[in-house]
Amino acid sequence: MNKYNFLNAARLVSARMISDVGNWVSRIAVLTLALEINGAASSVSFVSIASLIPYILFSPLAGKVVDRYNQKWILICGDFLRSVLVIFIPVFKTNMLVILFLISLVSTFTDVCNDSIVPFIVENRQLKHVNSINSTFSSLIMVLGPSLSGILTALFPVQICFYLDSASYLVSGLLLLGIHYEHHPHNLSESSVAKKETFLETLRYIKSTPKLFSIIITIAAIGLAAGMLNSLLIVYVYRYMNQTSAGYGLLLSSKGAAMLVTSILLYKIVENVSCEKIFNISLLGLGFSLLVFPLNSSFAIGLVIQAVNGICNAGYAVSRVSLIQLSSDPNQLGKVFSVNSLLSNAFSITSLGIFGVLADYIGVRTVLLIGGGIVVLASIYSVVAFRKSDSIRDSKEIN
Repeated sequence: MNKYNFLNAARLVSARMISDVGNWVSRIAVLTLALEINGAASSVSFVSIASLIPYILFSPLAGKVVDRYNQKWILICGDFLRSVLVIFIPVFKTNMLVILFLISLVSTFTDVCNDSIVPFIVENRQLKHVNSINSTFSSLIMVLGPSLSGILTALFPVQICFYLDSASYLVSGLLLLGIHYEHHPHNLSESSVAKKETFLETLRYIKSTPKLFSIIITIAAIGLAAGMLNSLLIVYVYRYMNQTSAGYGLLLSSKGAAMLVTSILLYKIVENVSCEKIFNISLLGLGFSLLVFPLNSSFAIGLVIQAVNGICNAGYAVSRVSLIQLSSDPNQLGKVFSVNSLLSNAFSITSLGIFGVLADYIGVRTVLLIGGGIVVLASIYSVVAFRKSDSIRDSKEIN
């Protein structure tokens, strides 16, 4: 990676890393706050739903905006806005869902931007390396963030977590100011813009690209499982493992440490292993680790299972983003990522709405087992779909 691209990538990854620290700190604080206000598992699900709804409502708009306007400034403005909004969470606890909705509304645009901007600040051959580096630092934050949040919520008033999150957004925005960004989406030809302007046309574009289509469908299915798994894990830790938020943070840190080591190794071997293989193997391992976790109530064993989960999660995180970036037209990346965001979050909300309530009746353990089963089935679909798309590609090349 040349010096020019390295500086751009370093600033982007550093900005993500710093804001991710704040996100982890405030994420656990929000869940803890929700459990303190209302101890039902469904209350945690409602918090998650409020955070996901904007992705459903505004992802199509976010895709268009990201592809047509300066992505650098979308990221910067988004960080500054969230820096202000997050401070209001502990101040207006009764309106917490509204504030979370607004934060997620802004995040809908910045999340699409984060992955869409990468191909315009580094070369295509460097994408997997940059995504691996980003995954490495994200894993490091998963080690530090949850533990830090658990300690902070145990020793200090919960609002401290939100102040730290606000400061992290400010620092992130300042770092992004230094990115040299030359892509000008608004200079695209009118015919090019018109051809892929509507959300329906973006869906048709994805459908016409077999590999991209199978990737998006698989990620959407993972979203169905992620909704129930991410929101109800803390409830399982409280009820079945007899731990507090500090214990929950330690579990996530174990997962993050494994992700960190795996991401570093992936950076070394990524040139020799295809993204498709990393994607499929990681998904299968992820599914089995999710199935095993709710069958166990030992905290020590849970730490080991979460570490295995982290290993698989690292491979999934790197390969997922890289596959979308490599399989899509660069000028359509914003809209493709917006479709990916919309579908995965739509499935997450569906699972939260159904299984978040059912968890109070059929048990959190049963719901987590269902989530693990969904991931296993998604991994099997991915293997079959990739083989089919490769066969279609090969037949076209022969003809």
